[in-house]
Amino acid sequence: MLDVETEKKLKVLEQFTEKEFNEAFNAVWKKLTINLQSAEQPIGIITGGAPGSGKSAFIKEASIKLDDNIIPVNGDEFRVYHPRFKEIVSLAKGDFPTYTGSFSGKMVEKIISESIKQRYNIIVEGTFRTADTPIKTLQEMKAAGYKTIAKVKAVNADVAWQSTIDRFNDMKSMGLEPRAVNKLVFDKTVNGLAENTYKVAISGVADHVEVWNRQIKLFDSRLGNIQNLQNIIQKELGILKQVSKLMSKEFFK
Repeated sequence: MLDVETEKKLKVLEQFTEKEFNEAFNAVWKKLTINLQSAEQPIGIITGGAPGSGKSAFIKEASIKLDDNIIPVNGDEFRVYHPRFKEIVSLAKGDFPTYTGSFSGKMVEKIISESIKQRYNIIVEGTFRTADTPIKTLQEMKAAGYKTIAKVKAVNADVAWQSTIDRFNDMKSMGLEPRAVNKLVFDKTVNGLAENTYKVAISGVADHVEVWNRQIKLFDSRLGNIQNLQNIIQKELGILKQVSKLMSKEFFK
């Protein structure tokens, strides 16, 4: 826990001006669009899944399929462009995402907006903690003539959580600034993933929806088995097993 004085300092440090943001955006945009080509039929992909589930594999796959002609959008990678990132990290340590969230969120929105204007292929790494954000983004893409895809990674919750811890320790051992994952946010993402994916699927804003674990595809909406979607995700997350155990305990009381 941070003391009151440190929190006050961080609240000041996290603020940024429009000029500072625009300068950071220009640097990010230049880096992301090197050698990129607009597409006649652009593809827009939104990913979902808990932290530590392995969503980055979707970005690697899309980059290979499109010969790197795609913009990967991962808000975590934009935090370092905050004009006072170093000062924030020195005070907040592993909790620096809390104080760079507003900046990285605005950067994500701006990059998505500009990518759509330029008709660049784009893949946005999300969580599906709510259904509103992916639906809104997919709507914007679809309205601009994009082929829209939602890809969700469903991995056992305990395995995914351990992966976030391993990643934290690995980054620390490499001398990088480790990023802590808030357990409450993690649990909310896990608990809502099945329902939110279903909401995205039935909204019609995605041309198709896929669900994968770390090895294989588990669901594809093009096969017409939409009613199985939530159970498939809950089973992979380990939620059905937990519910079954609770019901058994209640039954045998």
